[in-house]
Amino acid sequence: MQVGENSSPGAELTHPKYRADIDGLRAIAVLSVMAFHAFPLRVQGGFIGVDIFFVISGFLISTIIFKSLSCGEFSFLEFYSRRVRRIFPALATVLVATLVGGWFVLYPDEYRQLGKHVFGGAGFISNFVLLRESGYFDAAADTKPLLHLWSLGIEEQFYIVFPLFVWLLWRMRLNVLTFVVVAGLVSFLLNLRGVHHDVVRTFYMPHTRVWELLIGSVLAWMMLDASGRMAQVEATAGRWCRKLLYHPQAEVTAESALADVKAWLGVLLVVVGLWKITKGVHFPGGWALLPTLGAALLIWAGPQAYVNRRWLSARVLVWIGKISYPLYLWHWVLLTYLRIEASGTPPAWVRAGALGLAVLLSWLTYRLIEKPLRFGSGGRRKTIALAIAMGAIAVLGLAVHRTNMLANMESARGAQFKVITELTTLYQKELDRWQDQKRTVRCFILPTPDIPGTDFFKRNGCLTPASDKPSVLLMGDSHSASLSQGLRGWAKSMNINFQQVSGFYGPLLFCFNQDGQESEKCESDYHREVMATIRDAKPDVLVFDLYWSQSSTVKRFPNMERFTAHVMDRVARLAASIGVKKVIIIGQVPCWESDLPHSLIRNFVRRGKEIPERTYTGVMKDSLDMDDVMRNLIYPPGYRYFSLKNILCNDEGCLTRVGSNLSTDLVVWDYGHLTEAGARYVVNNGLGEVILQTLQRH
Repeated sequence: MQVGENSSPGAELTHPKYRADIDGLRAIAVLSVMAFHAFPLRVQGGFIGVDIFFVISGFLISTIIFKSLSCGEFSFLEFYSRRVRRIFPALATVLVATLVGGWFVLYPDEYRQLGKHVFGGAGFISNFVLLRESGYFDAAADTKPLLHLWSLGIEEQFYIVFPLFVWLLWRMRLNVLTFVVVAGLVSFLLNLRGVHHDVVRTFYMPHTRVWELLIGSVLAWMMLDASGRMAQVEATAGRWCRKLLYHPQAEVTAESALADVKAWLGVLLVVVGLWKITKGVHFPGGWALLPTLGAALLIWAGPQAYVNRRWLSARVLVWIGKISYPLYLWHWVLLTYLRIEASGTPPAWVRAGALGLAVLLSWLTYRLIEKPLRFGSGGRRKTIALAIAMGAIAVLGLAVHRTNMLANMESARGAQFKVITELTTLYQKELDRWQDQKRTVRCFILPTPDIPGTDFFKRNGCLTPASDKPSVLLMGDSHSASLSQGLRGWAKSMNINFQQVSGFYGPLLFCFNQDGQESEKCESDYHREVMATIRDAKPDVLVFDLYWSQSSTVKRFPNMERFTAHVMDRVARLAASIGVKKVIIIGQVPCWESDLPHSLIRNFVRRGKEIPERTYTGVMKDSLDMDDVMRNLIYPPGYRYFSLKNILCNDEGCLTRVGSNLSTDLVVWDYGHLTEAGARYVVNNGLGEVILQTLQRH
C-alpha cells in the first residue's frame, strides 16, 4: 500500500512485536565492546559488537518503516519524534556529565577538544569530526572521552536518510528490496576497496559502513514477506534440515529445525569473529561479514530457536540489553577519564570497577531519565524540549571549543597554571607545526591526499648533489624527521653532506618481498619517488630510524624478537639495493604514556612537585624492552646499533628536559618525537661521534 492520506502527522507507526532475544543480542554486543575497551589484550575482537548493533538497528528501524508504509500509517514527524525520545535523553545526560567531568580532569587544550567532540556528538557528526582528527600525530584514541560516538553518528545519519529513500521508492511504486540490496552491495564494494587504500576513512564514513545496517533492512523485508514466497522457501529448507539432522520419530518440527540451524550458524560466525578479528586486520573489509551475518542469522532464527530461547532470552542478558544504549555511552567515558587520570592504563581491578559503575549509571539513566521521557503522555512536548536541550548542548560544546573556556577559568588557580600553560602550549605548537600542510618539518611527507608529485625531496633540498664530502642519508618515519632537527645543523658544522628521506611509517621498509624484489606495495608515486631518490643519493652511511615498537606492526609477529629480525632483514635488503655497506640503526626512543607534557602535568605539577629532570613515572615499559631486544640482535658486518635508551635513561629515570625552559627544552613533545632540543642533545651526546667513526672506517 502506498503512503497517502492515511500518512497524517498524527499517525501512529506500526512497531514490531517485542523480542527478548534481541535484547539479549544487544547485551552480547555491548558486553563485547566493553570487554574490548577495558581489556583489549584479552578480548581483541570485542569491537565487532558495534557491527552487531548496526544490524540490530537496521532491522528494527526498517521493520517499523516497512510495516508502517504497508499499512499506510507512516509519518515522518512521528518517526523522528520517536527517534528523538529514544536517543536524546541518555545522550544529553552523558554529554553534560562528560563536560562536567572534563572540567575537573582535563587541561585547557584537552577541554577545548572535548568541546568540539560534544558539538559533534550533539549534532550526530562525530564520525566526520573524528575523521578530520585522524592525522598521523593526533592524540591517542584512548584519551578522547567521546570517541565512541562515531558509531552513533553513522546510525543517526542512516535514520535521517533511509526513511526518505524508502518512502520515495514506495511512492514511485519501485521494488524497495531491489534498491536496498543494490545500495548495500555498492556500499560493501566501496568498503572492500577503501579498506586497502584509506582504512581510517573507510572505518568512519557512512557510505562504507551503511551496508551493515542494510543487512538488517534486507532481513526485515524478508521476515515481513508480504508475498509469502520466503515462507515457502523456508518451509522447504526446514524440511531438509529436519530430515538431515533428526531421527524420523523425533518430535521436532521443520520450522524449529531450520531456526536452530540459523541460530547455531549465527553463534559460530560471531564467535569466530571475536576470535579471529583483531586491530591488526583490515577492518571492516570482508571481515565484518562475520559479526553482521552472524547477528542477522540470530535475529532471523526467531525467538523459538534454542539459542535464542534459552541463552539470549536469559533474564540477566535481557536486563543488560534494555540498558545497553546508556551502557555503551557511559562505559567509554569512565574508562577514558581513568586512563587520563592515571597517565596510562590503570590496574585491571580499577577498570573492572569502572565497568560496574557504568552499569549502575546506565540503570539509573534508563529508569530515571530515558523511560519517563520516552514513554507516557506529552510526547510532542517532550520531543520539542529534548530537541532544544540537545541544541543548547551543541552550542555549549562549540563555545567551549571556540572560547577555550577552561583556560580562562584556570587562570584564577595560581602559579600552577603558568606551568600548565607552558607545557600544553608546547604540545599544541609542535602538533600544529608537524601537521602543517606546508611541511614545516623539512623532508618529511605526511599521509595526506595532497602528497606532492615527484621530486618532493629534491625540491626541498633533501638530496644534495654528490661531492667530495662524506655523505650521510637519514631515512625512516616521522621519528627520523624529528632526529633530523639535530643532525642537519651538526652535519653542516662537520662539513658532511647530509641527505634525508622521511615518510609516514618508514618509506619502503616493507616494500621488499622475501626474494628481495620490490612488491606491489611500492607501486604508488610516493614509493617510486623514494626509491629513485635513495638510489641517486649514493650515501657513504645510511642512518635508519623508526618507531620500532609500533603496536600495529609488532602484533603481526609472535614476539618482538621475530619482528625486529624481520625488520633488520628488510633494512639489509634496502641498504644492499642502494649499495650502502655502512648502516647505523637508531634504537627505540623511550616513549611516554599519552604524551610527555600531559604526563608531567598529571604526575608532578598538579601535586605541587617540581618537574624532575629524570623519571620513570609515565615511561612505557614496552619501549624500553624493545631497546633491549634490538641491542641483542646479531647485525651484519658494517652495521652499528645506537641505543637512545643509553643516552636518555639511567638508573634515576629517563630525561624529561635538557634545560630549565619547559617551552623549549623538553626532550620529546608527544609520546616519543624528539623536540629540536632533544635531537641536538642526542647528536651531541654520542650519535655524532658514532657517525664520524663509521665514516672513517674502511
